[in-house]
Amino acid sequence: MPLKCDNSIAEALQIMTRHALSSVVVVDNEYHPVGIFTEHDALDVVAQHLSTSLALQEVMSENLFCVHESMHLYNAYILLENRGYRHLVVVDESDRFVGVLNEGDFLRQIGSEYIANSKEVRSVMSTAPIQIKSTMLISQAATMMRSKGAHCAVVLYDDGDKRLLQEHDISQYCVSSAWDPATTLGELKQSDFEPISQCMSLKKAAAMMEQNDARQLVVIDEQQRIVGLLKRNNVLKAIHGEYFNFLVDIIDKKSTDLMRIYENKKLLRDVINTIPDLIWLKDSDGKYVTCNNRFERFYHAKESDIAGKDDFDFIDSQQAAHYREQDQDVLRQQQALHYKEHLSFADGSYKGLFHIIKTPMRNDRGELIGVLSIARDITELHRQEDSLRRIDHDFNEAQALAHIGSWSLDPSKALLQWSDECYRIFNIEIGTSIDYARFLQCVHSEDREYVDRAWNAALQGAPYSVEHRIVVGDDIRWVRERAKLQFDDQGALQAAVGTVQDITKHKLYEEELEHLANYDALTGLANRSFLLSHLQKSIHMATRNHRIIALLLFDLDHFKDVNDSLGHTVGDELLQRVAQRFTERIRKGDLITRLGGDEFAIVLEHITRREDAAQVAQEMMAVLAEPYCLSNKLEVHIGSSVGIVIAPQHSSNAEELLQFADTALYKAKSEGRSTYSYYTDELTSTARERMQCENRLRRAIGNEEFELYYQPQVHIKSNRIIGVEALLRWNDPELGLISPNRFIPLAEETGLISDIGKWVLFEACKQGKQWLDQGYNLHVSVNVSAHQVHYQDLPKLLDAALKESGFNAEKLTLELTESAMMRREEEIVTMLHALRAKGIRLAIDDFGNGYSSYS
Repeated sequence: MPLKCDNSIAEALQIMTRHALSSVVVVDNEYHPVGIFTEHDALDVVAQHLSTSLALQEVMSENLFCVHESMHLYNAYILLENRGYRHLVVVDESDRFVGVLNEGDFLRQIGSEYIANSKEVRSVMSTAPIQIKSTMLISQAATMMRSKGAHCAVVLYDDGDKRLLQEHDISQYCVSSAWDPATTLGELKQSDFEPISQCMSLKKAAAMMEQNDARQLVVIDEQQRIVGLLKRNNVLKAIHGEYFNFLVDIIDKKSTDLMRIYENKKLLRDVINTIPDLIWLKDSDGKYVTCNNRFERFYHAKESDIAGKDDFDFIDSQQAAHYREQDQDVLRQQQALHYKEHLSFADGSYKGLFHIIKTPMRNDRGELIGVLSIARDITELHRQEDSLRRIDHDFNEAQALAHIGSWSLDPSKALLQWSDECYRIFNIEIGTSIDYARFLQCVHSEDREYVDRAWNAALQGAPYSVEHRIVVGDDIRWVRERAKLQFDDQGALQAAVGTVQDITKHKLYEEELEHLANYDALTGLANRSFLLSHLQKSIHMATRNHRIIALLLFDLDHFKDVNDSLGHTVGDELLQRVAQRFTERIRKGDLITRLGGDEFAIVLEHITRREDAAQVAQEMMAVLAEPYCLSNKLEVHIGSSVGIVIAPQHSSNAEELLQFADTALYKAKSEGRSTYSYYTDELTSTARERMQCENRLRRAIGNEEFELYYQPQVHIKSNRIIGVEALLRWNDPELGLISPNRFIPLAEETGLISDIGKWVLFEACKQGKQWLDQGYNLHVSVNVSAHQVHYQDLPKLLDAALKESGFNAEKLTLELTESAMMRREEEIVTMLHALRAKGIRLAIDDFGNGYSSYS
């Protein structure tokens, strides 16, 4: 409860004793605080032997500090500590007395629960209290405590007893009937105290203070010596920690600096004018108080012309009202507010974006007196930020186009910083916190161990470059990751950066290319390339495990006739049906491939006898020989021939093995087709001879090694030569004359018969013309092969031969085999009519026998 200035010291001490107060506030008639009398002031009364009947205005402290009741408790404590007071006087909006705050109030409100359990008393305690003997006079003790600024002292008795003398002990004695300045401390009632160990938890000590309402605790060491004093202020500082002390130091430093500045107004003006920011101060009514030179440019006016005026005197009312509203917000909220404004200087010299800080200004009594504002030009900064945002946006766009995301790792936080594209690739919401464990969850379960192993290897210095799958919803994606890690001298990870690229399309394309490279487009079976690769691996495994494998090479008998007579569409469908039968009948682990055309190959694994291959060949030949019902209602029958080779018996090389199988197949076909044949060394010799013959045959065409012999055709009755038949001979420069039955079948098989037949036609027509010119009226007969009939434009070829030679078409006879006429009948009939129309004679002959007769 407050007192008036004319109340006596005795009255104040009685109230303080009765209500256990450490102070009383003195107010005027309007209840405004004008002074404060504390227990510490009571020390002066005793020390100076003052009469307790004196009025309070004679001894009270007028240097009191008032705060408004709306102030935050924390801010109030900062002021208490900053000013070095033990009491704060609380007033209302009309500055009338409301109450008093002391350190005990702050401690009870803030609490000690935030003190670390490990913090000990000795880390925060003050120096040891003064120690005085019990024989000292009370007045002397009060003088000593006053001079040393001590609020308590330890009294030492002759019998070794110790008591704690506190300010309130002296103030209470002043109002007792036994009060006498000459009284010794031994005669004064003092407080017992329970010392605490310097090793005690500060949290526990603070609880003791709060429980016992103790203002201080005496601290002893292990030898029971008094080494310090724990005060409420020590505990409060500990609660706020080092940060609080730092703030206090800063406040003290700023206060000192401001005092120096205020002491030197010229220095203050120089400093303010040196700052490139706009600085101005307005009072609470919005009137300008002062400004710096930079702000003078803003309104194009001197400070003397600006002071005392408001914004309405310089700018339009709408903008002025806007600034006024900002200032009022600062005063209402009593805290600094930040704004961004585009400001144009009145002289038109500059326009830019400014960051403005407006903060409430107070006087020494804590009263709001106006608003201090600082405006900093951030135009260039804003431009740079926009540029960085554009760069960041462009970077994210580029990453999105390339499907490449980037990331970085801060080992101290164990968190991955992902770019937007990384989040998009993994289909995770942008901004989601990602650590290594969360990343691994996204990796496909079959790849997780591989990725983790690669990362751990990278932590040991290995390069990090991996391709793996990730699970994105119901989809599987492929990503390629690369990273660069940085280590310190001890090998500890300092940082890591990397990229993630979505390569799903690339992987699918690779798989498609691999499929195209290894599989037949028509049947879906593996192709020759895949066969050779698989066969070589199988040979290697069989050799290592002392087993055998078999390669079966199938060729469809007379498949060419199907293509020629029914068309390629039917032929393709037939190949697909054949492939289906192969697939349905082969064993698991065996391989079926299409080598091209009508050739198929089977690799038989895990066979124990050579005969097993023949059994499979027979079974498969029987399956393939069954009729095929095609989509156009056609029923097609087709047989097959098989060449069989055993590995590693015949060869350990896949290419060579396939060549041997082809040789065995040729033998099977030469034996009448629809059968199988095993490869032997003798077959290789025959195949080599056949290959040499083919090479010689090709060379013979260019080297003009062919000759025509003409067999006369004699009229039996007249015994007169009426014509000749052209007979072909091959005169090899090394082997001499070669029998037609050796080279004609080979020429038909290789297609060389077309070039040979053309030469025969031109040469025979040429010779026939020469005989006619010499007066010999002879017919010339020429054999035409089935290959020429089916695959050459025979009418066009004959036109060219007759035109070049000048031979009469009516003197030319073409001999065709019956088999050549039985295929593609409609086309053949049309062609024959065209030849007859030219006057050319036609004859049916067994082309094979005719050539056989060349010998």
